[in-house]
Amino acid sequence: MAKLTFGVAIVTYNGWKRVAALLKSIQTELAWVDQLLVSEDPVPYPDVRPGLIDVCKGYRAQLLLSDEWGCMQGNATRAMGEMDTDIVAILSDDVLVAPGCLKDMRDFWVKYSVFPVGAACFSSWGNWSDIQKMGYIPHENGYYTSHMPGGFYDSWPDWICKIPPNPFWFNGGHPRMYINVHGSGFALRRDVYDYVGGFAKETWCYDEDIAAKIWLKTPCVVAVAPGRPLIHYGAASQCGTEHPECTFHTNEAWEAAWGGKTKVQMDGEMRAVIAQRAYIDQMFAEVG
Repeated sequence: MAKLTFGVAIVTYNGWKRVAALLKSIQTELAWVDQLLVSEDPVPYPDVRPGLIDVCKGYRAQLLLSDEWGCMQGNATRAMGEMDTDIVAILSDDVLVAPGCLKDMRDFWVKYSVFPVGAACFSSWGNWSDIQKMGYIPHENGYYTSHMPGGFYDSWPDWICKIPPNPFWFNGGHPRMYINVHGSGFALRRDVYDYVGGFAKETWCYDEDIAAKIWLKTPCVVAVAPGRPLIHYGAASQCGTEHPECTFHTNEAWEAAWGGKTKVQMDGEMRAVIAQRAYIDQMFAEVG
């Protein structure tokens, strides 16, 4: 069997400092990465692109600069148009990868490529409060904040190597089926992506959309890949609760992409398919 190739595409908007931190965390993982790309939306701040250009040169990462105002969905679509690997891991710019994280994800695909897996999300720690509870980041002003604590860019290399797997996602060391992938970080098969027609043009929630397409338009499943985690320190997705003003537009866009069906309806359809394919979870457990 031909060697499976594994690439990483980082999608960013006005985040060159975040990209710099992410690339630094990836530095020890580059032996497992066959292609590394950064895809950026245009931004009005003059210091962003020079910063990105410099940091990408330093890590020999391909930099894809768009020419039109877009969104993270457009950013991810442009990235996929340039990726040549069998498996593409898409990472948001507001994550860091723990040592071994990308190797574990690649190993997952090597081991389970014979299974009908279309996409897999990374085992993760999801926000600041997780890391605060573990004692690595102090609480600011005594309450949870989604903003980065002071000195973050100086302190994170000291604690990221100590972050353990998240037991909720690790699942005893074997994969399990899951309804969705997370925009913070997931990996998908290139051929499956092409088969379903890529990400929907109507909505920026490309992660939820691609998971629904995999469940409902292919015989494949979505899974969680056990392994060392990524840390989603932003946790401020436009699709999340921290941006309630976007909820109406997000739902409206979803319905446009899926012929008028709401997210609730689609969720029910996907869960029905998961129940039909439950035997694959048992196969994961037996192999794992």
